[in-house]
Amino acid sequence: IIIHKQCVILKADDIIYDKKTILPERWFKFIQLIQSRHAKAALGIIGHYLEKGDATYCRLLKELDASPTFELWNHGYTHSVGGSALVNPELPSEFYLTSLEDQVMHLYKTQDLARQKLDINLHTFGAPGNAIDQNTTFAIESCPDIWIWFFGDPKSNTVVLKRGGEIEFPTPNANFEEFSKRYDPH
Repeated sequence: IIIHKQCVILKADDIIYDKKTILPERWFKFIQLIQSRHAKAALGIIGHYLEKGDATYCRLLKELDASPTFELWNHGYTHSVGGSALVNPELPSEFYLTSLEDQVMHLYKTQDLARQKLDINLHTFGAPGNAIDQNTTFAIESCPDIWIWFFGDPKSNTVVLKRGGEIEFPTPNANFEEFSKRYDPH
């Protein structure tokens, strides 16, 4: 969406599988809102839900990705979040304080599951909790399918998108009024 010569990307994390309803109800509401506003959004999928999800879940994800409205992106395999460089820096997360081998395995496992179950290549990555370290940079650069990295290492060879604002006050509750108060249009 172009607003005042700005590109706004609605990055929505954690599109998960729900055995009873396919997606949690809040996801259906979000999808309908984006569609009704003729907006676009990037939806972060987690690899282990691709393994757990049934054929209806996979079909829905394929339909979302095939539409001009949504793009699916790699949000890790386990989505484990312990710490980051800013919060609880001693606690490991899926892509923070874990071995390069583990990070590569998790990155590629989700990539492979998306190809197998959805018949798509994911070209964007964002770490769970945005928790990354130097191994994450090496892992991302080892994966030729990843071209874009949400909030990644600015020294990376990928296109790194910087965080421009926060809409959740508190996480995971979107609050437009709080966002508007804090948003810097420059």
